[in-house]
Amino acid sequence: MKNLLIAGMLLGMSCANAHAALPPWAQRSVELKAILEDQGVMKALPHRSLIQSLEYIGPDLYRVSAGHCTLDVRIKDTPMPEYQGGPMVGPRHFELEVGMPVCTED
Repeated sequence: MKNLLIAGMLLGMSCANAHAALPPWAQRSVELKAILEDQGVMKALPHRSLIQSLEYIGPDLYRVSAGHCTLDVRIKDTPMPEYQGGPMVGPRHFELEVGMPVCTED
């Protein structure tokens, strides 16, 4: 019984530093927040345009609508940091690739 308790404690301590990937709904919310807060997105939109909608187009692609303009934003993976010689597990690391705005006259 004592050996089982010690084995359980050691297993628990070894898992304490592990980070799991986020569930899909949580990852999506992290991506949406990153787009809404990104200065590159704000600079790409015409002056004084406020974001009216943020639409999921497909895997790793979102469309921002502001006034008469739309802007595609792509999610690009960045390398995971290394931990003790191997890739570290955890939430997805990414950066935003901001496209060119497409504006219509209305």
